[in-house]
Amino acid sequence: MKNVFYSQSERISFWVSGYGCSSSKVSEVVEWLKEKGGLASKSFGVELDAVRWYEITVSRRYKNMHVLYAETDIVPENAFEIGEEWTMDKWLSN
Repeated sequence: MKNVFYSQSERISFWVSGYGCSSSKVSEVVEWLKEKGGLASKSFGVELDAVRWYEITVSRRYKNMHVLYAETDIVPENAFEIGEEWTMDKWLSN
């Protein structure tokens, strides 16, 4: 997976998954979240119930994209580790 990050200061793994599902059908949005949530949980090494999601509303780079995240002590493979001075929200809104 691309766009996977790890916040050292918060011990949070997060994945900017892109713009996501554009459907207005609840069933399709739920299926999209299950699919992407499953990928994130596998990458982060956590159960699906531990994965959270939201749409990024303020950002020069990631506006209107979706982020999936979870608290974890393990840095995911291929994740970019952001420094101690950064948080997930600070990184995404920059």
